[in-house]
Amino acid sequence: MVETKRLTTILSKNEFLSPNTKLFRFDFQKGESYDFIPGQFVMIAIKDETGKEHKRAYSYASPAFEKGYTEYCIKIVPQGALSPRLSAMPIGAQVDLIGPYGKFVVSGLEHDLLFIAAGTGIAPFRAMIKQLLHDGFKKKIHLLYGFHSEEDYMFKDELESLAKSYPNLILRITASAPEKPGDWMHDTGRVTSIVPKYVKDKNLKAFICGPPAMVKDTVEELKKIGYNEKEIHLDVWG
Repeated sequence: MVETKRLTTILSKNEFLSPNTKLFRFDFQKGESYDFIPGQFVMIAIKDETGKEHKRAYSYASPAFEKGYTEYCIKIVPQGALSPRLSAMPIGAQVDLIGPYGKFVVSGLEHDLLFIAAGTGIAPFRAMIKQLLHDGFKKKIHLLYGFHSEEDYMFKDELESLAKSYPNLILRITASAPEKPGDWMHDTGRVTSIVPKYVKDKNLKAFICGPPAMVKDTVEELKKIGYNEKEIHLDVWG
């Protein structure tokens, strides 16, 4: 098991990925770092104006082989206790990270993988995919990724570039409400709706990340194919 610890990091990236979601990068200070496994998460801790500390859990969005920093994909909730404050922080601000935690990780490399994500649920899969490909994983990685509209397609260029470079990465993209349906070249509908179309093999090792309703519905679709619910790896947020 990796050691859990608290580190004070430096905010070095604060930029929009979509209209309501940002990518944050936190640099480690000299001599410090985390050992973690992609798929795990940390608690991000910041204080409000009264000095009260607020903590929220966020999955690593960057792989372990990228040294010196970690990245997180965070939806900015206007009335939230943490995300609006984090969004307003300037580059160079200090932010505490506590972790790593979690068991939503790939163990064993003998199976093809099935990753199903909705919205910011793409974050852990971005880290996992980049790490697996970097490490020479040769089995197939099927990514089913759903979001609202074209502007919510986070990491688009990166994912499509990886899929071109690594034929074992298979992308299946769907938008529930594309703004320009005539120009949209992918599937339409919730990510759960494309599971029957693309998942034919119950022996894929399955991982799901997204809000509770999406996870519940996706599990039900996989059970129809023959999956044992106990063997499906889940990361539920919201």
